[in-house]
Amino acid sequence: MARPKETTPALCDPARLRWLQKQLRAVCSDREAASEAGSHSAVAALRREERALRDQIDNARLIIEEAKLAANPPKLSDAQRAQILRERVDNAADEELEVALEEWLRRRRYDLVVDDGGRLHLVAAGDSPPDLRLVTA
Repeated sequence: MARPKETTPALCDPARLRWLQKQLRAVCSDREAASEAGSHSAVAALRREERALRDQIDNARLIIEEAKLAANPPKLSDAQRAQILRERVDNAADEELEVALEEWLRRRRYDLVVDDGGRLHLVAAGDSPPDLRLVTA
């Protein structure tokens, strides 16, 4: 019943998925043989191994699907992209938002200045007129 040791493929790709499925078939065959031989401890151990392999197969399928989606991202409309960005901003920490705002203003050649009264002002930075475009929702 002992199977020869095989090395698992390094990458999670269709080859690894086939290898895992081959391993699962071998474990199922071993479990059936152990069951026929009446070895309850071997059957229990092989059932645990089956569950572990099934989990690995499920994870491999998810990883392969994610890789396919990353390689061919779906085309999003402007409204869908804006919604995704809004969700990101809603979940961002204040520090992240401050850094993002600072970077956006720098790219548009603006500085954000606080006066003595605590009011915020946008001040154009540099010699050329800045490019300011606000998103309307």
